[in-house]
Amino acid sequence: GINAEYGEELGLEMNFTSSGDTIEARMAALGANQPTQTVPMKHDPVALDLGMMRVKFMNGRWVEENASMMGSMTRTIEEENRDLHGKITKLSSENNMLKYRNEVLMQMLTVARLDLEKYQKVREDALYNSGGYGAELTTM
Repeated sequence: GINAEYGEELGLEMNFTSSGDTIEARMAALGANQPTQTVPMKHDPVALDLGMMRVKFMNGRWVEENASMMGSMTRTIEEENRDLHGKITKLSSENNMLKYRNEVLMQMLTVARLDLEKYQKVREDALYNSGGYGAELTTM
C-alpha cells in the first residue's frame, strides 16, 4: 500500500502485512526495539540580566555571573538576601528605639513646660496675694 511504498522510500523495511499486527510488532519492524543510547542534554544555565548585575541559575541557586568566575569567594543571592534581611531587622530595631527615645524626650519636654507654666501661675498668685511686695525681686 501507500504506507509500505513511503517506508521503502525512507529505507525502512515494512514487514507488517495484516491488520492484526500488534503495535509491538510494528515497532519491531521499524527497528524501534533496538537499544538506544541516551545522550544527556546540555543546556546553558538560565541567565537573568538585572541591569546592575547579571545572575545565573547554577546548581539550584542564583549566583552573580561575575562572581562565579572568582571560585569559592562567590556569594549567592540567597546569602546576600539573608545578610540584607539581618541589616533590615537591625535598622528596624534601631529605628523603633529612636522613636521611643523621641517620645520620652517629648514627654519630658511637656512635663517641663507644664512645670514652668505652673510655677509662673504660682508666682503670679503670690504677687497678687502679697500686694506686690517683692515684685522687684522676682522680675525676670
